[in-house]
Order: sequence, then structure tokens, then C-alpha cells
Amino acid sequence: MKVTPRAYIFGLSFFLCACGMKEETAVIPPPVAQDGPPVAVSVSPSSGSGSAQDFTIKFSRPGGYRQLSDIRLLINAEADGAHACYVYYSVPTGSVMLVNDSGEGSTAVALEGGAAVENSQCTVLTKGASAKGEGTDISVTLPIRFKPKFAGAKKLFLYAEAANGAKSDMVAKGVFEPTAAAATAK
Repeated sequence: MKVTPRAYIFGLSFFLCACGMKEETAVIPPPVAQDGPPVAVSVSPSSGSGSAQDFTIKFSRPGGYRQLSDIRLLINAEADGAHACYVYYSVPTGSVMLVNDSGEGSTAVALEGGAAVENSQCTVLTKGASAKGEGTDISVTLPIRFKPKFAGAKKLFLYAEAANGAKSDMVAKGVFEPTAAAATAK
């Protein structure tokens, strides 16, 4: 009887075995993909109302959160970046961008720099903002103040892009109703 060594693969290592088996060709399975598109996990709070709110957005990337290029929170009645409170967080640079009223440009500031960016719908404050990433997950907290003209029911959409071009779906993860700020007494 002729014995042919067989290759067995376990993880990244392999060994040869002359197990007295029939002569066969070893079949090596393809590697299992360890990566996938970004996942929009949650926004907190996922519902509420008010003239100001600190939103925490959470995303996951199977290959690690550092593979994300940017994560986004879009607050608007529909998934449209024009005339919206549309905020990007750049993972590599640690900056926050707020899309302008036309939806075609943005202004960037450092996340924890104490500055603010605004358009006609909202102001995003970096004082009190934070980002925390670990393993596959990242959470970013964004203090947002709404302008009176942006009052009314809105959806909270999340979206992310990875450095390799992989994208999450734009998904509604909550609802929020911006309200006009209460008048202050003099």
C-alpha cells in the first residue's frame, strides 16, 4: 500500500501526516474573510426632542475601527445632506466637519479643540465632544445645538466609509424633534 502525506491546515500553520490513507489530493479551503463593510450600530439617544442634545454615534468595522475613513450623523426629515445638520467625523485626522446649507461643502475643526462649526440648521460644539475607539468599535459624542428654524420631526441617519472604499448603508437609527430654544429672562 502506498502512503501519501496529507496536508492539514489549522489557522495559519499546517502539518503533514502520513496517516495510511488512500492516495488523494489535499483540498485546501480558501481563507475566511476577516473584513467586511462598516456597520452603523447605534445613535444615543435614539429618540427625543429639544433645542440641544449630545448624540453618541457608534460604528463597527470587522477589520478594526482604524480602517474607517469617516463616520457620519445626518439629522434631517429625509436622507438628504442639503439644509440638514450633517456631521462627519474623520477617524484618521480626529476632525469634525459640518456640511454647509447647500450640502456641497464643509468646515472642519479639531474634535477636542473647543471650537464650533455651524450652518443654518445647527451648531456642533467640540467642547464636550469625544471619540473612543477600541478593537472593531468606535463611539463619538457630538454636542449639537439646533437653530429655531430647524424645528420639527427629523430622522437620525448613520453612515460610514472605510479607507478601502467599503461603505455602510445610510440607515435611520432614530428620530429627534429639534425645538426652538426657550427665551431667556433678562
